[in-house]
Amino acid sequence: PLAKRSTFLVVVDDIHLSAATVKSARTTLERFLADSVRAGDRVTIVSTATRGAWSGTLPEDRGDLLEFVSRLKGQIVNAGPELMTDYEAMRIAEYNDTQMLERVMGRYYRRSECSTVSPCDARVAGEARGRHGHAMSRREASLAVIERAIEGMARLRGRKTVVFLSEGFI
Repeated sequence: PLAKRSTFLVVVDDIHLSAATVKSARTTLERFLADSVRAGDRVTIVSTATRGAWSGTLPEDRGDLLEFVSRLKGQIVNAGPELMTDYEAMRIAEYNDTQMLERVMGRYYRRSECSTVSPCDARVAGEARGRHGHAMSRREASLAVIERAIEGMARLRGRKTVVFLSEGFI
């Protein structure tokens, strides 16, 4: 009966997913749509990167939902080992963490990105501010999409479940 159907909101935080992890997220969603929902359940899948969404009722709209899932793309490009993580950038930019600054500077020295101390600390601190600002922008974009999607569910009756797929963010 329709009174027993559930509503699922799946937010794919593809702003914070790489190509490899978005592939895993697609597989997870395909299994979810095959095994975890019942006839009559409503599913909405939202992308934080494109702000696009697709909604459907199972089983009728499973194909359309799977097509939407197949078009999801990760936005994080992994080009090898990082010189600085988002966490390290936050610690340096927000808290002036000198231990973290020295740790990251060590990485810059080992990879020949810096040769002398004075310009290196300024360079790392500047890059930390830029990286942290970019991370905050990505986080705010993800949270805005999540908030809007959840608010859209408020008017619906019945059980609601929110599933969030992300590599995480600061």
